[in-house]
Parts: sequence; structure tokens; C-alpha cells
Amino acid sequence: MGQQLANQVMLITGAGSTIGRQTAQLLAQAGARIMAADRPGLALTNTVSDLTAAGFTAIAVPTPASSTPAATAEALITAVTRHFGRLDGVITHAGTMSQLIAPETCGDKLWDQVTATTTANLSAISQAAMPYFTQQHHGILVNVATVGKLAGAQAETAYAAAKRATTTLTKRLAAHATTGIRINAITPGNIQADIVEPLRVRQAQIAGGLKVITRTSDEIAQTARFLASAQADDVNGVIVSVDRGWTF
Repeated sequence: MGQQLANQVMLITGAGSTIGRQTAQLLAQAGARIMAADRPGLALTNTVSDLTAAGFTAIAVPTPASSTPAATAEALITAVTRHFGRLDGVITHAGTMSQLIAPETCGDKLWDQVTATTTANLSAISQAAMPYFTQQHHGILVNVATVGKLAGAQAETAYAAAKRATTTLTKRLAAHATTGIRINAITPGNIQADIVEPLRVRQAQIAGGLKVITRTSDEIAQTARFLASAQADDVNGVIVSVDRGWTF
């Protein structure tokens, strides 16, 4: 893909996760400067260390779990614009699953935890980034959801519902976006990623669970890179399913 994102500044949330880490690497290879955000820990540190060791520009911004979605979003947008002087795009990966708990046993605490990490954070970062994008007449937002919101994800009710909200919010934001701003989402299938490993271990025990369709995070990262590039200038408000036709 060459340097199609040369000097572009990309904020990636959930950058310590499998998909987030791979996306950061591919965007950096395309010339982007990366602000990697995630919970404090070795995963985030390793993402940025790998990028800088390879000669790319990247900084890490830990986001404490105790911070509210609005405070986290404001802090991220402020940090990226102060450090790089601009913000060209946001790729959101942050999310958490509901630990294979059936719908009737998913209490308020767990429901709130899952939705806060996904829907609430996305809503907050959209509200923080959109005024900046509007002012500069340019901006890219790519949200990573899940096919679970389309095909169903047994025992993952809160996660599937939160990700359904992610795709709905994506379309609503895209409908109101002004010229130069593009907002799309990706719905991965059953891939090799940290967040779905508990499902992979138990899916043989769950009647009607996830289909055994195993892909790597690279396909998701490549799709995110395309949507962030000028090649996708006419792509807006689209939900791209990368799932081998699972939801066809």
C-alpha cells in the first residue's frame, strides 16, 4: 500500500489487543503516526515498543479504568492534538466480553461494564473528535464491532447488544457527517484474537455457539487500513463484514 497514510495522525483505542496491535502496525507501515491508547499494562507498552523499534512514530497513552468515558475521550483528543498538532483519524477497538454468561444471569454490574467499555466509550470519543474533524473539514472514524450483533453470540448478550449499538451509532454519525468526514465500521467474524479466546475454549460446549471460522487479525487490520486511506474516499456509513460469508 506504500505511504498512503504518510504523516497522517491516527488514534487507535484498544491498541494493546490483537486486532488493535495489528492495525497500529499496518497503519504505521503506511506512513501514519500512531497514538496508541489502552488500559495501562504490558500489552500497550509492547505495541508501542515494537513500533518505535521498527522506526515508526508512536506514543502510548494509558487510559485508567477508573476514568469516565467522557474524561477518557477528552484526554485522548487533547493529548493527540497537543503532541502531534493534528488528528486525522480514530480507529476504535476497545471492548470487553461478558464472560460467557447467559442473558438471564448477566446482572447490572456486568452489563454496565461491557456497555461502558464499548458503546459509552465510542459515543464519548465520537463526541470529542467530531467537532475537531468538522473544524478542519477532514476526519476518519473506523469502529470495530462484531458479527455477533448480526448472527447472534450465545452467552454474550451484553457484548452483542453493545456492538449492535456500535454499528447503529456508526450509521447515525455518518448520516450527519459533513463533507470530508467518513465514518465506517468493521464486523469481524470468529478470528484469532485475545478477546475471543475464552469462546474458542468453550465453543464446543455451547449449543449453537460460534461457528468454527478461524481467521487472523490481519484481515481486519487490512480493512481498517483501507477505510482510513484515500482509496476509501467514497466509502461512508458502511458496515464491512469480514467473516467468510458467515452473515451472508
